[in-house]
Amino acid sequence: MDEKLPILKFEQQIVQAMSDHRVVVEAAETDAEKSTEVPAMLLRAKLDQGGMIGVTEPRRIAAMSLALYVAEKQRLRLGRYDHPDLHGDRKHPGYGVVVVDEAHERGVNQDLIMAFLKQLLRRRQNLKAVMVCRHAGFFITLRVLTKTLRRAMKFCVHLTKIT
Repeated sequence: MDEKLPILKFEQQIVQAMSDHRVVVEAAETDAEKSTEVPAMLLRAKLDQGGMIGVTEPRRIAAMSLALYVAEKQRLRLGRYDHPDLHGDRKHPGYGVVVVDEAHERGVNQDLIMAFLKQLLRRRQNLKAVMVCRHAGFFITLRVLTKTLRRAMKFCVHLTKIT
């Protein structure tokens, strides 16, 4: 863990928000290392609830870069990991947390992810979601999403001012 990363000063507050709420919007400035550190915080705090932590990225290059970085940091070999027990087993918890990175970006893929995630959150009461973005204004003004989420579950907007 790189102690010099500014976002790490707020790890306790971020983890607490993620522990207390099923859906958290984590907003901080660009270059705050949200993409790499928020999933790492979930892992360190064991908030995956026995499942996997899924991270979505709106761009292919960003997804590959993040996967390479995480694999290197966790000392894992990047590749495809298949375990026969995971296929077709309805008892397997699957994902415990889904992190939507760059959640403020609009596009067909992001909109589909959000719609699918909203349905999944309704069906799976043990699933958590973290929306990572540069500014939370998008979620505060998006009444359809926030109104539904507030009615269905605890909802938290966590703003981190990093200097």
